[in-house]
Amino acid sequence: MSANVMVLSTEKQMRRVQIEMRIEMHRDAAAGSLLEVGRQLCAAKDEGVVPHGEWTAWVAQHAAMSERVAQKWMQAARELPPGSPLERLGIAKIQSLMMIESGDREEFAARIGADKLTSREVEQQVKAARAERDEALRVVGEQ
Repeated sequence: MSANVMVLSTEKQMRRVQIEMRIEMHRDAAAGSLLEVGRQLCAAKDEGVVPHGEWTAWVAQHAAMSERVAQKWMQAARELPPGSPLERLGIAKIQSLMMIESGDREEFAARIGADKLTSREVEQQVKAARAERDEALRVVGEQ
């Protein structure tokens, strides 16, 4: 049996690259925008501008997200400094990377190529790094 291989014309290949670049650009902009939403939610919460007991409804109405999703973006906004290269990653990758010490996150993400991995692969890399660190600490503790 022959494989179903579609050969794209040069014009279609160029259009495909253009579309892929636009997707990446907008995806990255969206992640940065959601971090800014997280920063604004932090400001609203920290400054007490939403009356007690109204937070969940206010978040749903004004941020168009659940309280749990808002909490994730708020945590990421608190943890990542503005301009961090991690801002371009999706929330699942950012959440996994939060398990790495704050001073090591950016270097770790660059080393594993987090921008090229799936969120599940990033999570697996983080778990492996933490297990390695825990084992090293255990060995040192035994000595």
